[in-house]
Amino acid sequence: MRWSIKISDGDIKIDIGERSISVMIETQLLQHKVALPEYVSACVDMKKFIKFCRACPEYGNNWSCPPFNFSPYEIWQSYKSILLYGKKIILGEELTSERYEADELNAVVYKIYTPVKHFIAEKLQEMEIEYPDSMALFAGKCDGCETCNRPTGQACIKPELMRHSIEGLGGDVEKTLKLYFGESLAWPSSDRLPQHLLLIGGLLLK
Repeated sequence: MRWSIKISDGDIKIDIGERSISVMIETQLLQHKVALPEYVSACVDMKKFIKFCRACPEYGNNWSCPPFNFSPYEIWQSYKSILLYGKKIILGEELTSERYEADELNAVVYKIYTPVKHFIAEKLQEMEIEYPDSMALFAGKCDGCETCNRPTGQACIKPELMRHSIEGLGGDVEKTLKLYFGESLAWPSSDRLPQHLLLIGGLLLK
């Protein structure tokens, strides 16, 4: 099946090849600044989330993911606040009413999710320039390289682009979305898309 997807002005245009389904997917900005002592107390628990990280195939295979040679709390304690920044992707009936085979469902989610993830990363990197000594936390693992070289034991080849994620540093993304935005994560069923997808990153500020 042929796919193309484009993000423009906060909206995504997706064309689903042979079925000739063309829809505009609405996105809503999620943005909220929180003092880090409050955020860490409410939403960071490295001991809890490292268990989930160990079950992920990216554990030890991506430089943005655990295990680290430092304590994530060292990063959290080096900044004063976090500007949470993300997107709520609202999927229209044209997509949510469709039934999908498992492989196709995964492909649809990936094609929607990926450009929004990159959009968020680009915005956060622009903010890093605007706010000196800040550090972006991406929405999910770093994918700056087609294949991360961490499994080979070599150093990251693009350290200027590599960023950690909130969850990689022990942050509870589900609680973050609920507490600061009143939003709940939604997941695909066996053959249908959810009504929305959520991605959240942030900018650590001195």
